[in-house]
Amino acid sequence: MDKNEKVRRALSLFRRRQTLFVIIYAAVNSLITVGIIVYYKLKEQALVGAYYLADRNGSRTLVGEMFNNNLSRDRIIAGKSAMVDAGFGSHGFSYLNRISGEIYIFMGIAAVIMIVLVMALIWCYRLGKHGFMADIISVSDENDKLKKQLENEQDYNKQQYQKMHDFIENIAHQIKTPLAVITMKLEMLQADSSQAALISDCTGNAFRIKAFIKELLDISRFEAGKVIIARDEIEAASLIEESINSSSVDRKIVITNYGKESLHMYADEGWLMESFINLIDNSGSYVKDSVDGRIYIDVDRCEDDCIVTIADNGVGLNDEVFNNIFNRFETEGKAQDFRAGIGLNLSKLIVEAHHGTIKAGNSERYGGAEFVVTLPMYKLKTKY
Repeated sequence: MDKNEKVRRALSLFRRRQTLFVIIYAAVNSLITVGIIVYYKLKEQALVGAYYLADRNGSRTLVGEMFNNNLSRDRIIAGKSAMVDAGFGSHGFSYLNRISGEIYIFMGIAAVIMIVLVMALIWCYRLGKHGFMADIISVSDENDKLKKQLENEQDYNKQQYQKMHDFIENIAHQIKTPLAVITMKLEMLQADSSQAALISDCTGNAFRIKAFIKELLDISRFEAGKVIIARDEIEAASLIEESINSSSVDRKIVITNYGKESLHMYADEGWLMESFINLIDNSGSYVKDSVDGRIYIDVDRCEDDCIVTIADNGVGLNDEVFNNIFNRFETEGKAQDFRAGIGLNLSKLIVEAHHGTIKAGNSERYGGAEFVVTLPMYKLKTKY
């Protein structure tokens, strides 16, 4: 049993004992109070009875006065004078309490109540200094230390993340500039070179690196909160069509279904189109080598959300990939998957920036991978 569990059990036991003590203490005090009240009522009744046996008429008058319960100053002084006239002196009432033993009973009751209270206070003090309360204080101190340590580690991680972010941006910009020059030179050589095919292949890979760097910089900007999302009214079908035409897949293998209703939403057309291009290109990479490879895009509405489903009839995804497919650099060991990992991560950031969601799975209808994007059709405040 660990220390925290011992403290919890001790605290629970203390609470039960404390509750029981309060109940018993209150019950004892209540019984004593009730007993004193009953005693004096009986004594009052006995005194009236004694007076009644001595003087019936006078006792009736006394009972009437007692019923009115008139505790005026004159009557209190008169009572003391009556005690003096009876020969008991000015302290007669105290004398009667002493000789009847009532004062000692009251002192005993007060002593018992004080002793119980002092013992309870001593017990609580010992618990606080040596018992489980000391353990609670110790655990609290440890928690404070761990909290400070966690805060320091969080600050350190933020600093390291910022350094990494700045480092990635710096590397990307350092590569971007000479790569642009290389791409331009390759395009110039491609026009009149006997090695046009080889240069074309080099140019394509150069553009691929350029696109990868752009995606990496876009991800860095999103995570740093530097991207401002526009809220323009756009039509879903037109957005999908532009995304298909701007993607690298053959338009002939894409089958679209926009439904009967024209769906409009408030979004950043440029960023959202880039997100759909990445999803379409990712599906295209799984069906490009298949003669019957197809990509299916369905656009539908669910209440106030626009649902875009992008599926293919390829081999599909492994079950363990579903939760990690949107993580940066998550791959299945293929070169195209490395780029897809970056693209899918960027797509997720873009969709979430529009207050939407994106889920990956396998399509029951088409058999391949499936991405379901849910976007709100109403206007929201800018997230970034």
